[in-house]
Amino acid sequence: MYNTSNSINVVSILGNKSFELTDHRGNVNVVISNIKVPQTSNTSTVSSYIVNILRVSDYSGFGVQLEGRTFNSATFSYGFQNQEVDNEIKGNGNSISFEFRMHDPRVGRFFTLDPLSKKYPHNSPYAFSENRVIDGIELEGLEYITYRITFAPDRTTVAKIEVVNDFRLQKEFDYKTYSESFGPEGIGIKYIYDYTNDKGEVIGSEEVWQIRQDGFVSNLGRHGLYMGSGCITFTGPLGSGTDYNFGMPPIDGVDAAAKAHDIRDSEQGDGRGWLEDTGLLGSDKTLLKNFEDYTANHSNGEIDEYTKRPASEEALKAAKQGALFFGMVVRYKEWKVEQESQGKTVNIDDYKGGGVKRAIERTILKKASTDTPM
Repeated sequence: MYNTSNSINVVSILGNKSFELTDHRGNVNVVISNIKVPQTSNTSTVSSYIVNILRVSDYSGFGVQLEGRTFNSATFSYGFQNQEVDNEIKGNGNSISFEFRMHDPRVGRFFTLDPLSKKYPHNSPYAFSENRVIDGIELEGLEYITYRITFAPDRTTVAKIEVVNDFRLQKEFDYKTYSESFGPEGIGIKYIYDYTNDKGEVIGSEEVWQIRQDGFVSNLGRHGLYMGSGCITFTGPLGSGTDYNFGMPPIDGVDAAAKAHDIRDSEQGDGRGWLEDTGLLGSDKTLLKNFEDYTANHSNGEIDEYTKRPASEEALKAAKQGALFFGMVVRYKEWKVEQESQGKTVNIDDYKGGGVKRAIERTILKKASTDTPM
């Protein structure tokens, strides 16, 4: 408790706050409290502290709690893929409540038909996560937006762009976890390309995604419409690739910071690319601070200025990942500026010395700079 002339009394009770530790699929594996448990080597000296573990759960691919690797799970409501568990129907952990259907992890199937089953006749209407249970998660809703792009007969000229579906801003959605609503095909923008003949008849079509986030690898460093490799464009991956759609509103404050960074880079870049262009160092430092500030100012349920809701779990995770990555970018560019001030010409391949940490950062940055934006 504290009190100053410009504050009010605040009471914080140890043990009333808990933290969920999750894996790449959103499974709540461990819940800990904010109590540090002292460890003593004798009766009077505290030698160290350990965390106070409230719950431990490990799961099979479809969500069964593993015997011998689960502790005290019945006292907490959320577990597998961070979904609510109804222990009253079929016993502890055997009935998981997703937004539209109930899932039985013992058989790996939903109880009822997929409400979108008519759109996906190739899938079983009862299948869970399309049977991708290693890296996939069960996504509910639909993609952010679907565009239909019609090409002229030359297959390069865009004749028409139209929005087929826009599934953002759904009234009922898991906004605790996500900043924006989406669905079973995954987060991202879907483009349907129609190819026409001289008569204007459609003679072929294909679907291509942009900024898709449908698995562990594609989720790394990518968030919303602007953060990560590439950003939303008017004509998608098969268009020009540089017709950035900066008029599209970001999904949250983290995405907004990434959007502002993308706009600055598009206006100030000298053609060397985002990694080698030291003229963009100031822009990178601004984005790094934006990410750090978001984490500092939104980690305790504070309202995101874009969503008008408490910051989502995905936004906080993206801010932390973004700060980690752009910390690497800033360190590299500061090193490069120093080298150039000495008359040296260097690039990422020359970023050596500094031990294992620098070697790891060089590998990560080089890989990120060669990724194809999608």
